[in-house]
Amino acid sequence: MKPAGVPNRKPLPAEFYRKPGYLARQAYRISSAIFAEELSTTGVTPLQYGVLHVVDLNPGIEQNGVCDALHVDRSTLGSVIDRLEEKGWIRRGPHASDHRANALTLEAEGKSVALEARRAERRAAARLFEMFEPAEKKLVTSLLLRLVRHHGRFAGIPASRSEGLPKARGTRLK
Repeated sequence: MKPAGVPNRKPLPAEFYRKPGYLARQAYRISSAIFAEELSTTGVTPLQYGVLHVVDLNPGIEQNGVCDALHVDRSTLGSVIDRLEEKGWIRRGPHASDHRANALTLEAEGKSVALEARRAERRAAARLFEMFEPAEKKLVTSLLLRLVRHHGRFAGIPASRSEGLPKARGTRLK
């Protein structure tokens, strides 16, 4: 007899677990968990890392440019930048060509934290793909890139940005 309150569930058929949407969701959850675990030693959240990385690659970038790069709304980004500024990792200053905009640059400690977080990102990527041979890793990455290029509009990625992604190569299965 089943305990009270326990739903009567039938096992799901095996094909349920092979559906692309299900697999993509599980891959995202696994990737996010591994990344968060590796990043936890740095004291940086995944979104803070994204901001630090974008600003490190684009010193003087406007806040709106970071919003666009990370697909984050302005109010969320503003509070993240406030926290990074309080930690002394990032600095807001006047933008060179637009007096209404803030230019963002990393402070010395922010550069150090960004470097440490980048190492955590590389460890996470290595763990995520640890079961693959190098050629398989390249193939999986190429296939994911091809999928994002083709369907980016569904995630709010403008066509101009997805066209800027490198072409997926080596995605033909033999």
